[in-house]
Amino acid sequence: MKTYNFILMVIVTTLFVFGSTASAGSTLNLTIPNDGSAHFAGLMDVGVTLNGQTISVECIRNDTFMDPAIDKIYYYLDKDVASIVDERNDPAAWGFDIRTPNGHNVANFGRFYTKCTMASNSYRTAGPIVITLDEGFGEAIPLNNKGHSMAVHVRVRNAADGSDDSVWLTNGNGHEIPEFPTIALPIVAILGLALIFNRRDNN
Repeated sequence: MKTYNFILMVIVTTLFVFGSTASAGSTLNLTIPNDGSAHFAGLMDVGVTLNGQTISVECIRNDTFMDPAIDKIYYYLDKDVASIVDERNDPAAWGFDIRTPNGHNVANFGRFYTKCTMASNSYRTAGPIVITLDEGFGEAIPLNNKGHSMAVHVRVRNAADGSDDSVWLTNGNGHEIPEFPTIALPIVAILGLALIFNRRDNN
């Protein structure tokens, strides 16, 4: 009976921990392109939450730099876009361009099928920007030939002198956080088998 209670507690804990992790989505980690932006290293992150049919993009960390503004989002999917909205909730504020089979080239990050662009650079938003697709895309966005699934362009103002600057962020090099079912379900299945065999032994 004690073993049964222990395994049940482990299953519940696993579901809670990995459920919390999955809700955070993926974090795009900075990769420095050859554009002189090495001073951004480790100072800014863009968070991406994947929810089957939606992609939500938002600046979640910004050290030193002021007024971050996301104005371009690229990702490696070729599915039709139903809508793109930010806090203005204006469907005309963003546009998209799907290009297959070659995709859009982003320096150092490879090619991406879909490009989402803000219609006017006069508006600044750090997100969330929610992209809704016409159909689902599974558990994750595939990686392109350079090992990236997304690239996001962020404009900022330097806190020291107010000058404009910009940087590309991407999620390459294996930093993407797997979704909840990918991690939790195999663990729960193994623990369930252990519980079944334990009960057989007790009987």
